[in-house]
Amino acid sequence: MSATASGSLNTMIGLKPAPAGASSSLIDRVTQAMQRPVAELSLAELRVLLSQGIAPDILVPRAIDALRENPLVCSDYYDGDLFSAVLKLPREFWASHQELWLEVGGLLSELDSAIEIVAKDRQIFEQATQPTRD
Repeated sequence: MSATASGSLNTMIGLKPAPAGASSSLIDRVTQAMQRPVAELSLAELRVLLSQGIAPDILVPRAIDALRENPLVCSDYYDGDLFSAVLKLPREFWASHQELWLEVGGLLSELDSAIEIVAKDRQIFEQATQPTRD
């Protein structure tokens, strides 16, 4: 475990408290997630933080680890929501983190290959199971 994984984002990058009366469920979720050690963040917390553009340099490697196990993992909304959050990060992030961009590109290639194989097998399945008409 890296030194950054044992600390919280709050201690690593700091968090300014939300102004009084500015609380929302999203602000509450972000605030709570930033207080937890990075290594203990749930996939849902990773997705929320990344979707808000918070500390991607720290969180994307953790997300990539989860995506290697299952690229279509559902963190809390839909299959592939964590991957979508990673893919939607700004161009500027990827430009300054080429090694992470290459890793995510590799995951996309693997996913594309798997989809191609399943698509071919689906055709075989659909041809074999179409009802015959008399």
